[in-house]
Amino acid sequence: MTESRLLTTVRGDQLEAVVAFPAGPGKAPGLVIAPGSSYGKEGPMIVSLFQQAVAADIAAVRFDWHYTTLGRQPSKDRRKEAEDLESVLSSFCTLSQVDDRRIVLAGKSLGAAVGYRIFRTHPEVAGAVLLTPVFRDDSSGQRNYPDLSQETRPLMILAGNRDPLNKLEVMHNYLGNAGKNVNVTIVDGDHGLNIFRGNDPDRAIANAENVTAAMEKVVHWLKATLAQR
Repeated sequence: MTESRLLTTVRGDQLEAVVAFPAGPGKAPGLVIAPGSSYGKEGPMIVSLFQQAVAADIAAVRFDWHYTTLGRQPSKDRRKEAEDLESVLSSFCTLSQVDDRRIVLAGKSLGAAVGYRIFRTHPEVAGAVLLTPVFRDDSSGQRNYPDLSQETRPLMILAGNRDPLNKLEVMHNYLGNAGKNVNVTIVDGDHGLNIFRGNDPDRAIANAENVTAAMEKVVHWLKATLAQR
């Protein structure tokens, strides 16, 4: 069952969200998916992950930042976006169909940084997924994902091998001391996990297939991680 909902933030603003639950009785584990800076809840990666998660019996929610709905830009310190995600997580955890002991936070790009910020302050969250994270230079790691190598909970990083916003050498250097709890998966593609540019139909199909395959890897990790809780 899929529903469109308006969720209210701690500031009183409303967020546009889509929530879906697996069929069957009982509480399901949950996935909260945060969007990118200009890659909203209808972006191919987010929709594919959302749909595949629900098909794998995981409840899921995807949403747009409040600034996206207004056609504006993110806050400079990302405080409002952190409040948006906090509000979505809080609301999602109260749903009767969701097992709040088995929640994973996922986010793309900006959503990965904000999601990681919230993940650090919520020890009850089971794990996190950083989709197309940003490692532009040597300061990016500690700025965007502080003390990641000290995190002991399950964490997955999925990055494209041709992402201009993510220098793989910088990312791997920052993750050098990370434990086995951190799964790093590199797939083909750019920041949107596209392998081709342009509007050619055949290229669009290839891009969509690449995104689907990448999100399959994430769902496989989710199922294994949540099964251990």
